Amino acid sequence: MKRLPYITICTFTILGCSNIQNSDKNGNKGLSNPKVDSVKNVYADSGQSSFSILTGDSSTGGYDIKTVETTYKVVFIASHSDKNFKHYFAKYTTTSKTCTGCEEQQRNIHVELGAFDNPQKTAFIIDRDCDDLTLDGMTYKTVKYGCCGAEDKLQIFDYGNKSIIEGDSKIITGLIPNSSLKFYVAFKPDYKDTTTLGTLYYAYNSSDSYAIKIKSKLLSSEDCFIPSSNVIIYSANSHDKLLENNEYEFWSLNNIKTEDLINNITLKFSCACYSDVSKDTLEIPIINGKPFGKDERQQVLTYTPK
Repeated sequence: MKRLPYITICTFTILGCSNIQNSDKNGNKGLSNPKVDSVKNVYADSGQSSFSILTGDSSTGGYDIKTVETTYKVVFIASHSDKNFKHYFAKYTTTSKTCTGCEEQQRNIHVELGAFDNPQKTAFIIDRDCDDLTLDGMTYKTVKYGCCGAEDKLQIFDYGNKSIIEGDSKIITGLIPNSSLKFYVAFKPDYKDTTTLGTLYYAYNSSDSYAIKIKSKLLSSEDCFIPSSNVIIYSANSHDKLLENNEYEFWSLNNIKTEDLINNITLKFSCACYSDVSKDTLEIPIINGKPFGKDERQQVLTYTPK
């Protein structure tokens, strides 16, 4: 049985208006209301939204569902090819498959971006299998929701669709005032290798990053079958602050222009089992913009809790 209960059409329109003045009864002049006077469509686009029941069993109440949703957003971003910020309209087509009573879903988000100064041309396309996709100034972030108590999986890309960093639970952003530099920190667990907790990532962009594999015998213990890890950035400078949304602001690095001037901050990794076997911290100093001051992009550390 296949049904299509409803279909809706979403429309996006760029309007142009002239500065025609109207006078009130007292002769006072003001700009006309663009919703009423001299409205001109410069560009318009539309998309379809739908809801489908794919299969179902009325006796058990279990149904497979598919939805397609079209939405529009206006964003102010700098594309990968053009570093200048300008306005784009983003056409989101979100396709989801799930079932009644299911916690997990399959979702694809397809985004087509067009610049306001050339709306007929698609400037670039983003297509990701994820549950949420957020467009930021020079990057975009995807989120896959964790099922059944698992952590969310996050990933940040540039607008060339190249991955910058990925991790579970959170991605930390290091902001440097009055500088174009920023960096990202995240940890991705490894549940397949019983001698490895996972990989800690430190990245500036898609072509400038470091991966630190953290080895440990911790997973061999029955008391630590599912470890809970945490990463923070530490600075002894009182001017450096933790902001909201896992962002740090480093005023001690104010106005620096090159990565090699990033010093006096430390990545702190800890892993505590659900039974609190250990809360020891593994410290990774950033020296001259690199973990431990080393040039190696792939590094290995051993985490040995006491």
